[in-house]
Amino acid sequence: MKTINQNIDERERILEKLFSLHRFGIKPGLERTLKLLESCGNPHLQFPSVHIAGTNGKGSVSSIISSILIESGCKTGLYTSPHLVKFNERIKINGEDIEDDIFIELTNRLLPLAMEMKATFFEITTVLAFLYFAEKKVDIAVIETGMGGRFDSTNVLEPLISIITNIDYDHQEYLGDTLEEIAFEKAGIMKYHTPCVLGNINHSVKSIFLDKASELNITTYWAQEYCKGRIILTKKELHQIINLKTPNNEYENLEMPLAGKHQLDNLMIALTAAELLSYKFKINTNSIKNGILKLKENSGLKARIELIREEPPLIIDVAHNPDSTKIMIETLELCGWGTTKFNILFGVMEDKDIMQMLKSVKPMCNRLIATQPKIERARKAPEISKIAGRLEFIDIVTEPDSTKALEKLLFYNEPALIFGSFYLIGEILPLLDFKLI
Repeated sequence: MKTINQNIDERERILEKLFSLHRFGIKPGLERTLKLLESCGNPHLQFPSVHIAGTNGKGSVSSIISSILIESGCKTGLYTSPHLVKFNERIKINGEDIEDDIFIELTNRLLPLAMEMKATFFEITTVLAFLYFAEKKVDIAVIETGMGGRFDSTNVLEPLISIITNIDYDHQEYLGDTLEEIAFEKAGIMKYHTPCVLGNINHSVKSIFLDKASELNITTYWAQEYCKGRIILTKKELHQIINLKTPNNEYENLEMPLAGKHQLDNLMIALTAAELLSYKFKINTNSIKNGILKLKENSGLKARIELIREEPPLIIDVAHNPDSTKIMIETLELCGWGTTKFNILFGVMEDKDIMQMLKSVKPMCNRLIATQPKIERARKAPEISKIAGRLEFIDIVTEPDSTKALEKLLFYNEPALIFGSFYLIGEILPLLDFKLI
């Protein structure tokens, strides 16, 4: 039997090999995924699934649905990306990360063929997740696309329900330069005779989904029409109380440990899906209430406009594009933080519209600390500072090392906001756990 240290060493060796496959980039087409799946018995066809695409909100919607299913007594798989701190976070059953020894065994089984066909990182990890869920005999798995939809590796599923959360500009180099092109790619997860739940879709591209639904003979459920909801109380702890009404039920005083109008939208999507799934699974009012209340502990969801420390306040969020940055600011204002001036720690990938993101946060910024996650595709901290300078930020600190940047932020001992790339937040979270004890 291998020791814990041997397992950790082998896990790191395999992860290094997997991450090296990023050099193969993103390749259109599902043929490599399908070939890998066939080599291990087509595990993706051995469990029911819910398939979720969209620009923002996928992680929250996936987590809410997964938590409701867990509270309904279902053995529930959850596949999301990217991870924050540890790769294993991407693949969970009933809130528990895949264990190292299972990860090692399954990955070693897949790698020879995967390397031979030059499969990408995401193709291999998707097949790994499906194989794990099949071998553990989950009752259902909630699967989030990595990017796009039509050619996403997850789009080999035959789900019970497809979900598309929203459409906005992101990953234009792969998905297209217009909302219409991006919507077309996301609509690619819609399947024949499979109900599709749609979120707060931009009016200009609704026709793309309606046309696709007609072509595939799909029943569509527009979440904001199916559910009528309102926020009845917001808390500075960044929680909220919600009332919802559907054709089947009324849900009063739902306590949600996430805040913001966008999370009300996400909850309406998840609730619509949950009621559609109730014909097959024992989902009831109590499991829905408990699933919403316990969604963080059941799914591991973190850093969604989350208050990490109360005094002085420290808030962290994975807002990594203009739309999610705007939502973050609106949510902080909604929950009573609108007049607070924050020291802001910020770092993001080079393909993001940094100018627009910084414009959004400038009114509540006391001091900007520009940094960069330890990844090649990160925008360099001096470049972020230069853009902030053009926007006439008053106080700008440039610190490329994210660890030192956090130390500077905490040194001031003033209200603080950390936001940006998943990679940045993933580096910061373990440091915060250590420094705030």
